[in-house]
Amino acid sequence: MENKVQNRLDNKVILLLYMELADYTFQCLKALKKQHPGFQIHVMAYPVNAEAPFNFDFSEIGRLYNRLKFDHEKIQLFADKLSPSLIICSGWKDKSYIKVIRTWRKRATTVMCMDNEWHGNLKQRLSAMVAKFMLPVVFKYIWVPYKKQGQFALKLGFKQENIKYGFYTADTEKFNALYEENLPLKSKNFPKVFICVARYIPQKNLSTLWNAFVQLQNEEPNDWELWNLGQGEEFDKRFIDPKIKHHGFVQPNDMADFIKRSGVFVLPSLFEPWGVVVHEFAAAGFPLLISQNVGAQQAFLKDGVNGYVFNANSVENIKRALLKIMNLSDMELLKMGAESHAVAAKIDQDKWVEQCVSFIE
Repeated sequence: MENKVQNRLDNKVILLLYMELADYTFQCLKALKKQHPGFQIHVMAYPVNAEAPFNFDFSEIGRLYNRLKFDHEKIQLFADKLSPSLIICSGWKDKSYIKVIRTWRKRATTVMCMDNEWHGNLKQRLSAMVAKFMLPVVFKYIWVPYKKQGQFALKLGFKQENIKYGFYTADTEKFNALYEENLPLKSKNFPKVFICVARYIPQKNLSTLWNAFVQLQNEEPNDWELWNLGQGEEFDKRFIDPKIKHHGFVQPNDMADFIKRSGVFVLPSLFEPWGVVVHEFAAAGFPLLISQNVGAQQAFLKDGVNGYVFNANSVENIKRALLKIMNLSDMELLKMGAESHAVAAKIDQDKWVEQCVSFIE
């Protein structure tokens, strides 16, 4: 039976129409191709963000196309030539993507991906009023990360049975292995290092975190450091302090050393619809300090069990969260890390691949 299913899936063409490709999506596609080598995978996306210059090697996956080289007519001709069985589109901002998918909605399984939570503000209500008459017609399914995004999908007019979950996932195999590899060393000497992986842009709220950390160091001097990985428009405004280190953008393959030498993950974002990086560090066994504005904390952070949620707008609230961690023993921090590692297992690449294949079946 398994061979019959595989034969039926061989040579299926998958077309992804994306805005911006991230490493976690790239890793999911690698897993998909590994498990189903007969799939033909084609990805169209805008050039990678200069603040996150990932190096993608698609040679073993399929083909990657630069969206800027395709006008609407070329995208239509491109899709018609490929004759895909499955079309996955990130969001509905690109009108050319939507127009092309509309022509294929009866010939292919069409899936929209979205990570926005429902907040019920005026902008969302107006968008939902318009979108609910269009999106469920163009797309058979909507694929979202978790429950709050599912609430938005309902407002957009999708039926509950057509809402699928687990759209975002970390490369859990990689980060699980790092947890196992680093556990003996961290059990002997837990690293007194907070690590933040985020772009240097206003919505990431890094300056508030830096101010909170420095104030705490002045009030209660201690051995903890704060490491920052990323770059962006505010990099030149970074806070200079002996205990705050700025390492710039780090390619995924170079993250292992930083994970080995740091202890607690912190993300102070003012706006973060999801944040796969939270899943990555949870799988790697890190206690988590996460802003209440980060969507992924609903899935991976149990407040007081494997970390703490804090108010990103308050320096004092961030200081209290940092101090809670600083006052824990190494054993308590290790226990928190183990809790993070366990909760991270609820979503993984195998489930992502399984869902992707089910769209075709």
